[in-house]
Amino acid sequence: MDTVLDLLAVHTAADYPTTLAGGEELGGVSLVMLDADIAGLAAAFVGADGTLRPDQWWTLHECAADVRAVVPQLEGEAWVYFARLYMLAQAMLRSEPVTPAG
Repeated sequence: MDTVLDLLAVHTAADYPTTLAGGEELGGVSLVMLDADIAGLAAAFVGADGTLRPDQWWTLHECAADVRAVVPQLEGEAWVYFARLYMLAQAMLRSEPVTPAG
């Protein structure tokens, strides 16, 4: 939880990259929406003491895959910003409850 709190605090204090201010998409992924989704899920995660609903875990998995795909295509401040989002998503996913196969 501490890692999520720290990453979320740094992310919230950071400005959205000016090089991406036009609402860019990479590979069909809206970067503004990806940012909003992961940050929103992190706020929900913190607010719920480290838990998410099943649909939120699913969304987080999708967002983590998207951010992992776009980070290598970015440079400079945009790379730093979205790499931090990736780390935030991974920090939350590490605490996902394991569900039995069935």
